[in-house]
Amino acid sequence: PEFTALVFKLQANLNPKHRDCMAFARIVSGKFEKGMKVKNSRLKNRQLTLSQAQILFASDRDSVETAFPGDVIGLNNPGLFAIGDTIFTGNQAVRFPGIPSFSPE
Repeated sequence: PEFTALVFKLQANLNPKHRDCMAFARIVSGKFEKGMKVKNSRLKNRQLTLSQAQILFASDRDSVETAFPGDVIGLNNPGLFAIGDTIFTGNQAVRFPGIPSFSPE
């Protein structure tokens, strides 16, 4: 794989004037470039275009052209991402282990 990232958080209603939903992903390897085509392993390698990635800091949002391993990017989520999803490029499918969930005590 040339690029991999893990979706770790979903957030809705970031902007009270719009009904938006964003998926936050941490880049694990490779370089993110705006408009790149990736595959989602949970959706049987369905191809998606990441055209509107953003970096968020407090209440500020900035469009991102490139990002590197360790960076967190926000992706517009029309319902295609879930927590624990692996997104990747390349011909070989990649799937990271799921995020553990614990029952409340």
